[in-house]
Amino acid sequence: MKHIASSEVTFKSLQSWAGSSKLLYARHFFWISTTDKLQKSLSGLYRSLLFQIFQAEPRLILLACPRASVDSLGRKYYQNHAATDAGTTEGLKSILHRVSELVASSTPIDAKLALFIDGLDEYDTSEGGDPSDIAMVVKRLARWKNVKLCVSSRPWSVFSNEFGDGNFQVAIHQFTFDDMKRYASDLLNELSFFRKARQSDTRWTLLPHDIAEKAEGVWLWTSLVSKILVRKVAAGENYSTANAILEKIPQDLDEYFKELVGRSNEQYKGEGARILLLAL
Repeated sequence: MKHIASSEVTFKSLQSWAGSSKLLYARHFFWISTTDKLQKSLSGLYRSLLFQIFQAEPRLILLACPRASVDSLGRKYYQNHAATDAGTTEGLKSILHRVSELVASSTPIDAKLALFIDGLDEYDTSEGGDPSDIAMVVKRLARWKNVKLCVSSRPWSVFSNEFGDGNFQVAIHQFTFDDMKRYASDLLNELSFFRKARQSDTRWTLLPHDIAEKAEGVWLWTSLVSKILVRKVAAGENYSTANAILEKIPQDLDEYFKELVGRSNEQYKGEGARILLLAL
């Protein structure tokens, strides 16, 4: 998604779509921080998108954000269809709704809006949320005229069900599967033990396929797991053991890293955790 969102080809295509209208362009990556819960929340999504939109078109700030006014009794109230507390998740949602409404109407600002949201499956549900929440946000935004969205996620059923039109879906992992399989195969075939073992036990030839299949398009997972299995195979493990190791490795990277830290020597856990934070 980072490549798509920053590609010159994408930008030129969107400029063509926008025509004479001003192109507004915003993106959000749910996965970009493993420690900041705000980054993985709806509030973080709204803040990120609104900041980029307002930076590109500051005139929308006064049009979309609530303005405090004082009535005849001296009480403060807010206008412009936004929630009273603009800093809350609901308030930010209302502001983004208003921005979409303004873009759809093309008045008083003639603009079109392109949004890129990556890693829907990384949305934080630890405080009572549900993946369907973020799916509904995407669907509501997509209904607006002059708004285009490009979103990505692992192939979870909740997203497949909500965004079920196959004409507008691209299964990236299907295009990268062969490359991942080849990567794992190349690493394993560097081992003379592997080359000899596959001659007597054809199940070894399935290992690169199984790695690529379980990766579900995640290159980092493919790389890490392939290297672990290479070390195990180099140590002389048989196919059944190697396959069992693969089966036990969590598909979720966060869970996998937690397991790695948990298995490490107590003396090095702190240092290992800091290295992972720096790497991610």
